[in-house]
Amino acid sequence: MNNGENATLAGVASNQLDRLQSVMNAAAQLVCSAWKCDHITPLLQDLHWLREPQRIEFKLAMIAFRCLHTPYLAQELRRVADMDLRRRLRSASTFELNIPPTRRVTVDDRAFGVAAARVWKSAV
Repeated sequence: MNNGENATLAGVASNQLDRLQSVMNAAAQLVCSAWKCDHITPLLQDLHWLREPQRIEFKLAMIAFRCLHTPYLAQELRRVADMDLRRRLRSASTFELNIPPTRRVTVDDRAFGVAAARVWKSAV
């Protein structure tokens, strides 16, 4: 999957991610010509493949980084230092992103601006 497709999987139910991980594991076994009973973790490590939840977080963080360093893409993400009311806070000296408030957990939390800011905050 490319960057955009993987980032849209943020907030997907774990059973759906398990199904996707199963397909990825089968692909790793096929690529490495491994037996079905072989452990999958060494195969994924040899291929430098992340598990699906970590892959989604990595892609979100990578897209957020690109957005922060490209002026016309940074509209969805706001740094805490760029907000008038928070400029004097200690967090304003960091690269922390503002996480906008949401009303609906199922829909609003999956929006790029919210999901990317949460991943960015957990990584920083």
